[in-house]
Amino acid sequence: WVGGEAGGYYNFTQQSGANPCTDAWTFDTNLPISLARYSGTVFNGKIYVVAGETSLSVTQDDVYEGAVSAGNVTWTTYSNVLPSPAGMGGGFPTRASLIVVGTKMVLIGGLDVFGGATAAIYESNDGQTWSAVSGAALPFTRGGGGAAAFAL
Repeated sequence: WVGGEAGGYYNFTQQSGANPCTDAWTFDTNLPISLARYSGTVFNGKIYVVAGETSLSVTQDDVYEGAVSAGNVTWTTYSNVLPSPAGMGGGFPTRASLIVVGTKMVLIGGLDVFGGATAAIYESNDGQTWSAVSGAALPFTRGGGGAAAFAL
């Protein structure tokens, strides 16, 4: 599953997915909004697209949940569910890292529309309710990085 900027700034209107049976890419159901610089993961069998920019310097704090059935994606929007980290201008940061750790999604760091980074860490067990991880933060501010989770 892939989406983002294409051919210009925020031309994105569709995402595509790979069919492992045919080894081919096809267009699928559009997200409810054109979006770039978001974070995404698969959690509990659903696709999650979190935060992102809708246009130059316009961020949003919505979460999109994609349920896949019979090869089609049905999107649900959870509006205004991401908290804004202290000191961040312009809404929830974009380009954060989104990973799955056990039974939770964890959103790490990110950049605001002015290029300021955050060290905040948020978690959710359902995609609808997000909260800061108490006592946890990166030892430095970061945005646009990557993250991975693994079990020992």
